[in-house]
Amino acid sequence: MFKVLGKEGRTVPLICCDVCGSWIDDIGHGAAVFESPRAEGESQAVTMVHKGACHDKAEQQLRAHSKVTGWQELGRYLMDALHNGGLTLDAMNAAKDRDDEFGGPL
Repeated sequence: MFKVLGKEGRTVPLICCDVCGSWIDDIGHGAAVFESPRAEGESQAVTMVHKGACHDKAEQQLRAHSKVTGWQELGRYLMDALHNGGLTLDAMNAAKDRDDEFGGPL
């Protein structure tokens, strides 16, 4: 899940585990888990989790309803989602340049 944290008078975006609720502070330790779409054009909700026990629990919950699950590395999932939303590498680089100018993101 996406959350925001108040820090030093700023709003800091975080990605938190939908199973345990805590911050996924290393994107390499996260996964996006979902029910596999059954039909062309069908969409499904995505559960963002820590790899390991949280990932296993998320898949177990989906399978309890006889659903076929899939998953993707969280970093790759986020890159694909941002790309599909039209965020370009140039826009990301421009944001990084602005962040560097003002002390970087929190």
